[in-house]
Amino acid sequence: MADLMQTWRNMPDIGELFEETAGGDFVGCEVPSPRGTARFVVNRSAISESMRWFWAYDEETLALFDELASRARLVETLGKVDGRSDDLMLYAGSLIDAQVPPCVHRYRPSSFVAFDGRLKHRTQPFEYARAPAGAGPGAEACCDAFEAGGHLRVLVSLAFGSSDAGLARYNHKMLRKQTCHEEALIRQSPQREVDIDSELDTSASDPEPQ
Repeated sequence: MADLMQTWRNMPDIGELFEETAGGDFVGCEVPSPRGTARFVVNRSAISESMRWFWAYDEETLALFDELASRARLVETLGKVDGRSDDLMLYAGSLIDAQVPPCVHRYRPSSFVAFDGRLKHRTQPFEYARAPAGAGPGAEACCDAFEAGGHLRVLVSLAFGSSDAGLARYNHKMLRKQTCHEEALIRQSPQREVDIDSELDTSASDPEPQ
């Protein structure tokens, strides 16, 4: 997680990136990272002018998201939902900068909500309170860094899916609709390689995900 955070701190001027992509253009972005050079494809959200997606461009960049997934044990956690942890894999990853939130949904215990992708929305706002005195040097350092960075909050999106051969094409098709650009990296399933140019044009033969 630390490497991914440092990579974001090394980003060029975010305001300029917002302006360059305001018309719907895609912009390539190279950023120094603790592991070398991270590369992203930046584009404007289809539903909000105040949101930008920074999609990992290559394997070296997506490895930063792999580290987060591993440390947070995300595959293990997601696998408990339907017992599929053995075949889950990370297909794509992105960073999301949302500057002006539209309407807000607040969480409630024991409830869930499904959003139509066409609705401008965001989840419950982040509320920051500095760690109390004596919380430890790690907590204080985290607060110091957050405050020094102007209270910038960036969302991390990790796209997991089954590596099953029967679902590989479906996963690729859904993710390509989200990334909207052929240069954004979507990993191939080890069970089936998808020819993006020839296989993602039609949907008549797509299997229904189980």
